[in-house]
Amino acid sequence: MLVLLASALPNIAGWGPREGAAAWVFGAAGLGVATGVTVATLYGVLSPVAAAPGALLLGLDVLPRRGAGEQPVTRPYVLLSCSLSLDGYLDNAAGHRLVLSNAADLDRVDDVRAGCDAILVGAGTVRADDPRLVVRSPERRSRRLARGLDPTPSR
Repeated sequence: MLVLLASALPNIAGWGPREGAAAWVFGAAGLGVATGVTVATLYGVLSPVAAAPGALLLGLDVLPRRGAGEQPVTRPYVLLSCSLSLDGYLDNAAGHRLVLSNAADLDRVDDVRAGCDAILVGAGTVRADDPRLVVRSPERRSRRLARGLDPTPSR
């Protein structure tokens, strides 16, 4: 966790807090400082390599995009949306819903939902929250109806 947090901090010539944190954590765990620095360096080298295909597609502008008022693209695509707490949790163990969004984000999610054909959630979410998964904005529902769609995406 400390290595991941340190990876977001600035560095000098490619070396910085990520390598220092990894050296400390690996050393404290008895795995060796050199192993920690090697892992952090490989992470730093491989992260841009792993992101390159997505960056290339964004640069070429070939990824499908669709807003609530636009016609669907001709090929299917999947959108994954989730919120995490600062400590990396999707949910809590308290038994009640953990709300991680504010009103502006919920409106953004409603706009994205209005542009979707279907919504899929996990069985645990259905059991715990029984989400409505509907388009909440009357204006967005009416735009869907005008396009010949159901007012809300399929569940």
